[in-house]
Amino acid sequence: MALRFHIENETNLPDGGPVSFTVTGKRIVDIGRDRHLDWTLPDPARLISGKHCEVHYRDGDYWLHDVSTNGTFLNGADQRMRGPHRLRSGDRFVVGHYIIGVALDSAEGIPDQIPNPETTGARNDERHRRRVMLGGDAAREQQQRERRNRRAETFDERRGGNNSQAASQQKVKHPSTILRNSPLC
Repeated sequence: MALRFHIENETNLPDGGPVSFTVTGKRIVDIGRDRHLDWTLPDPARLISGKHCEVHYRDGDYWLHDVSTNGTFLNGADQRMRGPHRLRSGDRFVVGHYIIGVALDSAEGIPDQIPNPETTGARNDERHRRRVMLGGDAAREQQQRERRNRRAETFDERRGGNNSQAASQQKVKHPSTILRNSPLC
């Protein structure tokens, strides 16, 4: 049995490294930013840990282990992996900003296809892309800032538009404190 990884959201890596990686045999595979690992994923933003995740062969299956600081996100989940995950064809996981598809070659040697994310219902919405690009906690903070900004804009519109001179003369509570207790939220 062979395990194939393929980066879905990049056609080539900045350092010229491979966008796919195949694992055969019963060995441990290390994936991360460090150059001495089995599969090195370049990351100038340093969202990827030096050693980000490992793949172990156990009980006839390959298992993905997250050993990173920023987390490995599996199949569009909002939360990082909490424990080892048995890899199956069609699984997708996020390391830094890379979306990696998984395919297992069957026992007969016929490769399973890496499914198209558009047809499998995998999350590809703006919120998920932001989380992927920024990392879990940073994305949540960014979403909260955007939510506060939208609330502030809504608050200004309800007060009669963008009258900055009147707004500067009045002492008004921050919109998030007003809206928190509002039946509109």
